[in-house]
Amino acid sequence: MLIERLGPESWQVDEQERPDLYGCDEIDLSISPFCNALALRQLGGPGELTALYVSFPDLTLQPSVQRYVKLSDRSYQYIDLGVASGFEARLDFDTNGFVTHYEQLFELLPEGL
Repeated sequence: MLIERLGPESWQVDEQERPDLYGCDEIDLSISPFCNALALRQLGGPGELTALYVSFPDLTLQPSVQRYVKLSDRSYQYIDLGVASGFEARLDFDTNGFVTHYEQLFELLPEGL
């Protein structure tokens, strides 16, 4: 599957334009915490956006509204208002803006493991 951004809010999948994904600001791969860093970079801080949510392993694509609430300089509360409505988790970031801890799902392991 090839997902491409055509413009600021439009997408195509496997060379087919997907109007159902219009308005998605950023991509969110369910198997990676990395996309939360992309979302916060897009927002420039706390706020809401609509993500193009990619579910694994079935590769379902759908828009999903997400909210980020700032807790401290490097911590945010993630609140899902879309696909997984009601799910919340604390996210901690390093000085480069990468997720080091995603409550309940991901944890950065020490080097050498």
